[in-house]
Amino acid sequence: MTNSINGAEAMVRMLEAHGVRHIFGLCGDTTLPLYDAMHQLKHDITHVLTRDERSATYMADAYSRVSGRPGVAEGPSGGGSHLSSSRSHRSHRKLLCGSWHHHRYLSRFLWEVPANGG
Repeated sequence: MTNSINGAEAMVRMLEAHGVRHIFGLCGDTTLPLYDAMHQLKHDITHVLTRDERSATYMADAYSRVSGRPGVAEGPSGGGSHLSSSRSHRSHRKLLCGSWHHHRYLSRFLWEVPANGG
């Protein structure tokens, strides 16, 4: 038996090591490994369930500004993931966005925008 961990477990350990105490977001198909790791490992991180990615981003930003701690938002690779860019100064907001393996891209498996725009 090896003493290895997967990427999601490493992410939880890294977030905890960097002082993250709250993650704002919603569970999605691409972030299930993160939720599994958060359930299986002992840590001091609290997950705050939000309605959508936009709300998670705003909450993480407000939390960061008020507490001085890193504000972390997470979510699936859906339409709201483009809200990750933080253009405001003094914001310590980070976004974790799940993603499928590259061979599943363009396979009509996840959300997509029609080429004709309609």
